[in-house]
Amino acid sequence: FALLQVADRYLAAEDNIASLLNSCSYAGIALGDIITDRNAPISVRKQAIRFAGIVGFTDIIPALERLISRLESRSEKQERMSFIAGDIVSEEFSLLKVARAALMRLK
Repeated sequence: FALLQVADRYLAAEDNIASLLNSCSYAGIALGDIITDRNAPISVRKQAIRFAGIVGFTDIIPALERLISRLESRSEKQERMSFIAGDIVSEEFSLLKVARAALMRLK
């Protein structure tokens, strides 16, 4: 978790963080847990998604697919119910683009 916070603040650390995550066999599972944790800050979840794609943790593909499906479904529902006040572009929807990119990279 802390490595992802560092990555969010210091772009120069990306290569070193990717190397550390690649060295740890448990990192893919941990990143998957962070990706699906709705209580984790969006910035940290974005970094988890990015690094899963960069390092190549294919075991998080199901988590990414569920996240994408959930966000797309929610977006469609909000668009159909335009009479309900609500911001379609919430902060969580910013995960969608990053998740799609990581999924493409992993497949």
